[in-house]
Amino acid sequence: MYDKTKLLEILLDTDFRTIKNCGRPYPPSAEIYRIISEKMKQFNSCITPKHVYVLINENRNGFKDKILEAFNIKVNDGEVSHNISSCSIETVKNDSINTLSKEFDLIISAEQWRTIMPIRKLYGRRYKYCKTAGLML
Repeated sequence: MYDKTKLLEILLDTDFRTIKNCGRPYPPSAEIYRIISEKMKQFNSCITPKHVYVLINENRNGFKDKILEAFNIKVNDGEVSHNISSCSIETVKNDSINTLSKEFDLIISAEQWRTIMPIRKLYGRRYKYCKTAGLML
């Protein structure tokens, strides 16, 4: 476990800045996350560098919002900051299903189907369908 208040203290320190001026966190491979992890060990609080990144990137416990506010960083209009704890997973699932699935009827003649239909080929021990004939590459 890690001490959330100590972590927040460190994240709000200008020497341990984890968010760029554009409002995005540094990539998970950035050295700053390792430094923060080492600093937390001094307080007998274990947290991995990747965990620090995930906490900030996904705005868990509102860390990202607090950092943005402390450093007066304005998030772009196209980018929205979400608090993961207040997000309903079921709503996200329903929204993604509605936007990704569309059904429609496609009516083509048998001749057109023959020109575009997939061809069954044996690859190793399995048959797979591929399309080679009738395509203009």
